[in-house]
Amino acid sequence: MFKRSLLISLALILFLSAGFTSLASDNNVPEDVQEAAVKYGDEYDISPELLLAIIYFESRYIPTVDNGDCKGLMQINEPYHKERMERLGVTDLHDVDSNIHVGADYIAELYENYGDYGIVLGLYHGEPKAIRNGRKGIYSKYTLLVLSKALELDDKEDF
Repeated sequence: MFKRSLLISLALILFLSAGFTSLASDNNVPEDVQEAAVKYGDEYDISPELLLAIIYFESRYIPTVDNGDCKGLMQINEPYHKERMERLGVTDLHDVDSNIHVGADYIAELYENYGDYGIVLGLYHGEPKAIRNGRKGIYSKYTLLVLSKALELDDKEDF
């Protein structure tokens, strides 16, 4: 029920965001990525499509991507999430399951604190004004693209 209402809320955010255009792209999600997104989506009560949409924009489903301290599918900042990784028993952020586990845990924590996926995605992306803008219903291009991709993936029977 919660996951379905999330997608309805996402659609409303997108509908209310003037000037936004739909994202069309290839939806060939690797099976191991899909399975881990479903596993941790269920564990943390997060739409797997949202996790997959984040992964698409962060790494295009490539688990070996690095960008400075950010590693893997969800571009987890290793120094920032060191304690989280230790708590979850994660040692390799290039491992598909481990990377998505850390990312889902972080998203769940942000959602628990802010209760708005627009704010959550802005914070996840490192946007300094995510909270202030999100409380006004103003969301970044990144946020809107991720939400659109999540809806697109939800419309597909097989990712």
